Amino acid sequence: MQFRTFLAVLVGAAGPALAQTGAPIEIGIDAGISRVTASANSVSQSVTITQIPVQSVRVTFPVNPHFSIEPALSLISFSGDGDSQTSYAVEVGAPIYFTPDYKRPQVYARPAIGFTHDTFFSGGGGDHTMLGAGIGVRVPSGDRFAFRFEGRYQHFSEDRGISSHSIGLIAGLSFLTR
Repeated sequence: MQFRTFLAVLVGAAGPALAQTGAPIEIGIDAGISRVTASANSVSQSVTITQIPVQSVRVTFPVNPHFSIEPALSLISFSGDGDSQTSYAVEVGAPIYFTPDYKRPQVYARPAIGFTHDTFFSGGGGDHTMLGAGIGVRVPSGDRFAFRFEGRYQHFSEDRGISSHSIGLIAGLSFLTR
């Protein structure tokens, strides 16, 4: 619960910072493909997850021309053969842009911290803290849209003897609010 409170405070702190920059707020969606490897008791299993058209929804709050705060939310639900799984993730990224002009292509690094929760029909599930990093490029398209392409790595903390990590690629579309 303390981690969720930390995320709420971090995202809430973005509001006053918005007055610092003329860059627009971005509302975006991302599609993605990830290779996830989970390990338990010296045994590893990997799976490839493709989420198209939407893997996550994000909002980017610019703090200054080189830095933004970016909360994101993801929800996955699937079922089959009488079993189901639901997972949600809340994440806060901090894109660091290497060039300050948001009207031109921007290369960025994006550290992130997050929380995931899984629920299985059988009653199992777990909570994991996520630490991750990505590197990508944001490409504006006119005054109101931008495309994003990012490679990322995420590590998920151990819960009930299971830990995991993910390597993935995302492609996103952003709507610029002004």
